[in-house]
Amino acid sequence: FDPEGTLRHEWANSRGCIARFERDTIEIRVLDVQECAAADLAVCRAVVGVIRALAERGGGRFADQPTQRAWTVAALEPIFLACVRDADQAVIADVAYLRTLGVASVSHMTAGELWRDLVERTGAGAGGRGAAGGSSDHLAVIFSRGCLARRIVRAAGGDPRRERLAEVYAELCRCLDEGIMFGGAA
Repeated sequence: FDPEGTLRHEWANSRGCIARFERDTIEIRVLDVQECAAADLAVCRAVVGVIRALAERGGGRFADQPTQRAWTVAALEPIFLACVRDADQAVIADVAYLRTLGVASVSHMTAGELWRDLVERTGAGAGGRGAAGGSSDHLAVIFSRGCLARRIVRAAGGDPRRERLAEVYAELCRCLDEGIMFGGAA
């Protein structure tokens, strides 16, 4: 699929924790990015904004540091794995977790709903205007049409053939080249 060798093996289909021995680092990858630079930056800006709100001096905007640090891997693992499996449609029904993040009005919500709520409450999606629109414009597409992976699956159809996958990825490459978001048929 890549006769010119454009894709480098260390970047293709990389997820999870990746040891980068040449830089003495470990990359942790859980974000669905590589759509177009402006959308990727909007996601990064939102992530940084929410993290800042969690870590604000004085205990964080939602819960104090001891409350946040009290969460164990065992308690967080099912939420994380549900998000890995179902992305924005993962249902989070851990009331204590939702309360830690400042959601007191419901007993469950999807990861996408929670993410949208956190971004809106923190103002993390604002700013960063460029030629292709601002962060909030890009995040609005993600919130309304789903994450990139969901839009790719939707565009490919229920039983995609090799030709259809080639068409979808050609469109995705065009979007990347032109700096626009992939639609994936709403």
